[in-house]
Amino acid sequence: MPSAASLRQSVALLLALALAATGCAVIRPEVALQDASLAGISTEKLDVTLDLSMENPNDIALPIDRLEWKLSLFGLDFADGIARIGKELPALGTLQLDVPLSISFKRALSVVDKVLTGKPIAYTVEGEMFFDTPFGPIGVDSTDEGSWKNPLGVFGELRLDGLRDLTQRLVDAAVDAPVSDVEAAPR
Repeated sequence: MPSAASLRQSVALLLALALAATGCAVIRPEVALQDASLAGISTEKLDVTLDLSMENPNDIALPIDRLEWKLSLFGLDFADGIARIGKELPALGTLQLDVPLSISFKRALSVVDKVLTGKPIAYTVEGEMFFDTPFGPIGVDSTDEGSWKNPLGVFGELRLDGLRDLTQRLVDAAVDAPVSDVEAAPR
């Protein structure tokens, strides 16, 4: 049996989520990308770890179950995933999260020709944040659209400052890759 304090917090959270769904009183938590690092590489995919910062502008703590998301680049599906959180986002506080991301080379190749134009990279991130409640997880949708500066710059001119670090990380990861991830080329 939940305690009275736990029950009050759950009811307050349900009311807050209900108000959020109607656009009243509760402000959605903000999620910001702090950093991205290469976690691994194989013959099929890149594994990246995203360092996210979640900020709660509300005066009630939010127990986060999970995040489900999809990233599209140039209108094409690029990556998706589920991050199991299982942590509480403190009232008026911040929570740092490491979220794994796998990018298949097949999906990456689908956007290469568009990146090579040097034009800004149009993105859409669709997500749903699920909050723990005594009645099960309740989801709140969000969408963010915009564009990132292309590391190739305007008119396809190569901007080395953004690519140098990425290239070094890819080389380091390839050198450190386990032998089991390397396949012999067909003869």
